[in-house]
Amino acid sequence: MALCVPFKHVLSTNSTSTGFTAQNATTTKPATDAVIDLTDRDNGWGLHSADVPPYVQLIPFGTNGDNDTFDMRVYGWSRTEAATPVWIPTLLADVSLILSAITATPIAADTFLIDSVTLNDGFASAPQWLHIQNHSEDLAACIIVHTLGSQLLSFDFDLAGGQEAASMNCLVRPFTIH
Repeated sequence: MALCVPFKHVLSTNSTSTGFTAQNATTTKPATDAVIDLTDRDNGWGLHSADVPPYVQLIPFGTNGDNDTFDMRVYGWSRTEAATPVWIPTLLADVSLILSAITATPIAADTFLIDSVTLNDGFASAPQWLHIQNHSEDLAACIIVHTLGSQLLSFDFDLAGGQEAASMNCLVRPFTIH
C-alpha cells in the first residue's frame, strides 16, 4: 500500500533564478516559498509531529519549450536539539533537467514537463537513495528522493547553465510505502 497525497507546487510563482543560493547552517528556521515542512499534517505530510515521509516524488516543469534545460537542487534540513537549534542542510540531489514536448497547459501557459534527468551531485547519488524515471519518448519523468529523516525540504533552481528555459518549478508530494 502507498500513501496517496496530491502534488503541490514547490513555488507559488515560477523561479527565474540564474544561480544557486549558498545553503549554510543557521539558527533561523528556513522559511521561504521554496521550503516545505515535512511534519505539516495540514498538508498531508507528517502523520505525527516527528513523523516525516521517507521519500518525496518530484515532477519538475518549466516554461519555453521542448529540449530547454535548467538545474535544480533539493536540500534536506535537520535541526540540533540545543536550546537554540541549529538548522543544518544536506544536499539530497543536484539534477540537470530537460523539458519535453509534453505540454502542461493546465499548470500554466507555455509550460512543459521534463523527460530527462541527470544526477550531478548530492547524497542521493547512492542508488538506494534516489530513483530517476527518464523517458526518451517525450513521456513525463519523475524523481523519487529519500528525505533522510529531514524535517524541512528546500528547493533551489538555476537557469544559468540552462539553454533557453524561461522559468522553473516543481510538483512535490510525500511518497510512502506501507
